[in-house]
Amino acid sequence: MKKKYLPILGIIWLTALASFIWGASMVYYDIFPAQFLKPSSNRIIGFWRGHPADKRSRVQRLWDELVFNLFTFAVYPPFPCNSGLNR
Repeated sequence: MKKKYLPILGIIWLTALASFIWGASMVYYDIFPAQFLKPSSNRIIGFWRGHPADKRSRVQRLWDELVFNLFTFAVYPPFPCNSGLNR
């Protein structure tokens, strides 16, 4: 590797390090923009855990979220519901 690329790699490394430190301090000290990212992170964590009644795997849930399928909930109901249709 030639020496002219070392400053570029150093800048990239320092930017990555600064971003990591800012992200860790943002979560730990609850500083800007943590309040804007919290709802998104809660949705991601909720998706990862899944609903207790949803028996689909994480891969199947991700596939159902990414691909528009008209019959997704006809085959895999998201949770048991009492709609009165099955009396």
